[in-house]
Amino acid sequence: MTSRECHGRVLEYDAQRGYGRIQDDHGVTYFVHYRDIIEDDAVKIGEDVCFEATLHRKGNIARQVRRR
Repeated sequence: MTSRECHGRVLEYDAQRGYGRIQDDHGVTYFVHYRDIIEDDAVKIGEDVCFEATLHRKGNIARQVRRR
C-alpha cells in the first residue's frame, strides 16, 4: 500500500451505514469508512476535508480524514 496527503470534498456519506466517498482535488474518488474519520463519527456532503490517500488492492481508500 502507498499513501499520500490529499485535499478533497465529501461526495456522499451515510452515517447509518458508516461509509461514503470523497473526491480529491484532481477528481479521483476514495472510499471512506467511519473508522477513518478522526474528529467525530460523521462528515457532511460537500464538506472540505484533508485525508491520507491510500491505494489498496480493492481500490482507493481515504484514511485519517479530518476537516480542512
